[in-house]
Amino acid sequence: MKKRNIIIHLSVIAICSLCFASCFELETKVYDKISPDIYPQNYQEADALVMSNVYNLFNSSWHIFNAAWGWQVLSFISTDEVETNWGNTSQYVGFENTPSAGWPVTDESRTPPYHQITFMSKMVLTLDRIKDVPMTEEQRDLLNAQIHCGMGFLGFLLYDLYGPVPLPSLEVLQRPLENELVPRCTEEEMQNFIESNLLTAVEHLPYKWDDSEYGRFTKGLAKMLLLKYYMLMGGRTKNEGLLQLAAEYWNKAEKTGRELTNPEYGYLLVSDYHSLFTLAGEKNTEVIFSSPAINEKGMGHTWLAHALPSDYPVPGNFTRWGVFHLAWYFYDTYEKNDKRLEKIAAEYIGETGVVHNRTADKEGGLLHGAAPVKYGLEGTIGTMCEIDLVVFRYADALTLLAEAIVRNNGGQVTDEALEYLNRIRERVGLSPYSLRDVGNANNFLNLLLIERGHELYMEGVRRQDLIRHGKFIQTGEEKLQRAGYLTSDRKNRIYQKTDGVHYDFERFPIPVSALNQGIAQNPGW
Repeated sequence: MKKRNIIIHLSVIAICSLCFASCFELETKVYDKISPDIYPQNYQEADALVMSNVYNLFNSSWHIFNAAWGWQVLSFISTDEVETNWGNTSQYVGFENTPSAGWPVTDESRTPPYHQITFMSKMVLTLDRIKDVPMTEEQRDLLNAQIHCGMGFLGFLLYDLYGPVPLPSLEVLQRPLENELVPRCTEEEMQNFIESNLLTAVEHLPYKWDDSEYGRFTKGLAKMLLLKYYMLMGGRTKNEGLLQLAAEYWNKAEKTGRELTNPEYGYLLVSDYHSLFTLAGEKNTEVIFSSPAINEKGMGHTWLAHALPSDYPVPGNFTRWGVFHLAWYFYDTYEKNDKRLEKIAAEYIGETGVVHNRTADKEGGLLHGAAPVKYGLEGTIGTMCEIDLVVFRYADALTLLAEAIVRNNGGQVTDEALEYLNRIRERVGLSPYSLRDVGNANNFLNLLLIERGHELYMEGVRRQDLIRHGKFIQTGEEKLQRAGYLTSDRKNRIYQKTDGVHYDFERFPIPVSALNQGIAQNPGW
């Protein structure tokens, strides 16, 4: 068990949460709880308010990074890398909205990341609540930067999954009794919101915090979010045929990625890939942001409970549901000597002596794919693992930088871009590529897409990558076909382009509870 300071304490959350009450779209002031006139009164109380209303969202247990339905899960379960044992679920996420598909659009339990939009209102109100609290300007700038980073962070995650969302203003939030409907903002408004908040945050966030403040946002996180945003927008505008605008985003992405390689950020690849996902390997030089987990505070995550088959041999008291599997099709794309395969179980002997593999299992076990034992088995009790959930790391940044360089260099593969790709390969025992091996830019980008899939499996990047490369719907069709569920009607539906440009099912549906309040649904759903 790890003994350490961690920034998000349940006692603080419980106290501070009294300051706000939730409705679906808006967070309003509650005057019969803790009055804004008496709380917060100083920097320490203002900081506690930021902990509750910003950082609480990004822990690994309850909210946006929940291991059962959070942003990462929706981002990998809808791609070719994962199959599940949730009935037919894995074949249809993002492509179907009928009950027979497993994840119907009417099922509120399948769209919970959208509901985290309530934190946006909390953050807006927190900015206002602390503006007149006595503190130094440096302290105020630091708190405001963390709030802006949280707003940009949440905005990016929601935009990635759902597109534009309602963005309530302070003026609306201060008129809760008028019950005003906040409509979805426009694409341009959402894009400006994400970028402006992250750029504001970068100005005053530190490169690094003391260990006692482990888990707080850094300048590197804000830059990483900007890098991912620029890559997302480069791909989106490219797919729209807006090549000049796409080039501007690739240029911003390259500049941002290069900055993350500067020594003041302190990011370096660790030598042992598997150590990144262990208790001993926390606070390393590669992870840019992880979602803190600690069982003592009720803040573990359920990755292993979802990933391990029910009879997978483990020490101690483990709950194992065996839900997530690395699809056999995806598993077979790895090179045989890839060290990353060491923690992907293609065969195991169960606790009762039964041998499990793709040939032996006709149901359960490894029928749907290999078991992704990505996280260490230490620090797990029951369902909860207390190894911090890795969200963004330097390997992701380097490979995105390599892609941006090639896209931004007239389609020329440079030695520098190739070096970044080879750093990732050589760490896991693979031979480096030469310029002759990669050939032209298209081949390089395809090899990079494959390598990112292998390196960052089940970390939430695959869906964005496939959409950016224009392959998300195609791989979805192939997934349906391999599973035996592809019909001509389903094929026609998943290739729909209501706006004539973007595939409808590249975005998830807005939940019915929001539709009932007048929020417009995404096209095609």
